[in-house]
Amino acid sequence: MFTCSWCGIKLCSKCIEKVDFGSGSNKDLYELDERKKPYYSITKLSYVLCPTCAKQFRQEIKSAEKSIIQSKNVELVSINYLGRKKYSGVPKRITSDWHRDKNECREDLRRLAAFNSYSIVIDVKTEKELREYDNYKYNVFRMTGKAYKKN
Repeated sequence: MFTCSWCGIKLCSKCIEKVDFGSGSNKDLYELDERKKPYYSITKLSYVLCPTCAKQFRQEIKSAEKSIIQSKNVELVSINYLGRKKYSGVPKRITSDWHRDKNECREDLRRLAAFNSYSIVIDVKTEKELREYDNYKYNVFRMTGKAYKKN
């Protein structure tokens, strides 16, 4: 028996459908956005969902692919910015993953905002953490901000 990780329906192994994330960055997007990832089946060697949820998942993956293109239009505004920006709606706090390069953090924020149909991220701040591996010490960064729709 298999239980769909999205809707909880129990199915036999013949009724489940394989799903694919497409590019590796889509899988990262699911982890960052705290959405439910599909269950990985060792017997099918793939991620699997019930047929209904698989259809919805494939539509989300298509919109994730589009968000890569749309992310270039998302504006990031630092917490230190003193000017005014026009935006509306209820904010959604978004957070990038930890990276050694700040530019990768910025790209995470842009993709998350575009994936959720936001066009501006304000109050962007950077967190820094020192990590160690054997005798090697290095910094990693993470960025957070509030995503809004631009007027």
